[in-house]
Amino acid sequence: MWCKTKVQHLKDSYFYLNFYAKYDFENDSDFLCALCSEDASSWEVYDFLTDTSSGFEKKEINVTSVMEYFKSAYFGFGIYSDDNVQAEGAIIDDFSIDRYGLALDKLTYEYYDGTSMAAPCVAGLAALMLSVKPDLSVSTLKSRILASVDKKANLLDRVLTGGRINAYNALDKIVNNNSPTLGWVGVSNYVTDGIHPNAGGIITPFSYRVKYSDSDNDNPKSGYPLLHVLKAGAEIPGSPFQMKDTAISDADYSDGKIYEYSLTLSSGTDYSYFFEAYDVLGATASGTGISLGPDVGLVGVVPGQAKILGGAKGYVNPIHGEEAKIIFFSPTSGTVNIKIYTLNGQLVWEKKELVLPDQQNTVAWACRNIDGNVVASGIYLVHIKGAGMDIKKKIAILK
Repeated sequence: MWCKTKVQHLKDSYFYLNFYAKYDFENDSDFLCALCSEDASSWEVYDFLTDTSSGFEKKEINVTSVMEYFKSAYFGFGIYSDDNVQAEGAIIDDFSIDRYGLALDKLTYEYYDGTSMAAPCVAGLAALMLSVKPDLSVSTLKSRILASVDKKANLLDRVLTGGRINAYNALDKIVNNNSPTLGWVGVSNYVTDGIHPNAGGIITPFSYRVKYSDSDNDNPKSGYPLLHVLKAGAEIPGSPFQMKDTAISDADYSDGKIYEYSLTLSSGTDYSYFFEAYDVLGATASGTGISLGPDVGLVGVVPGQAKILGGAKGYVNPIHGEEAKIIFFSPTSGTVNIKIYTLNGQLVWEKKELVLPDQQNTVAWACRNIDGNVVASGIYLVHIKGAGMDIKKKIAILK
């Protein structure tokens, strides 16, 4: 959601976003983000809200620095959310962008503890860096300046870095830039590749993940990383896909940040994928190459769920040689016990199946009981238990 009217900068002015917000988010996982953009295409997060408000709360965000930087800008809001907890979201009301004039003749002086003449020196260094690389983001400027200081004993525990700015070092980090890397996330299901699950059906959501790391703490170029998904060597419709930051409040890229994108796929066993990224200075990320997968069947289920397929008309007719197909996706390894009962609880048939984790399995039932006789027409209960599942389904037999 964004305001289509571009706000113009006016000298000697303060600019504020004013609005009322009522929100309910998972704290530090879901966010209502205040966004700014120079072109209404590439957006940056300027501020954010998380957790839960006590009803409608008045919010005021000072965006003067944005206006002074861009000279004219668009403003809006966006929601970043993971899929861990369902919450209510946010309501925004009475939104306005207000300008207040700066009356220089009415300003007075007061004494405060704070910055010194270091401020214009840092500002001058930032301007020098922008003259070399005009598309540097504010966060990259800050991280490069902080990372390039000369450490001084008399400044330890007095200033954030314990050092004095060094223009040569800061510029050298731009000219002699280290390229970022892309790697596997390294957690369960993402140790040796960037997709989970590795097999499923046409309704299975496949989640792609990659870790972006930069030793210079440079953020990715806007719009990256990208996920390329290929089928038979050709990009599928919509590919490449812009991946989402899974921890938007984390600004440290030196130890790696995880990006994710999920989608469903049509059936096929000829899929491959790769990731693409650049840092803000345009250096190409190295690391992961093209990987194979996933294998996608016509019928699929998500982990921990099951589906029963009947015959051509939905029910199963054993006289015509039809079988009931019991399809389930085991989230863990182990033994799955499949039992079929009549509606009055009489056991008709059972089978044990040893399964692997994150695997789609299919067990066929020929509509015969334990003695091998074709069962009577009717509704039967299917109980699937084991390997992290306890699922009950029904199936119709009609002869």
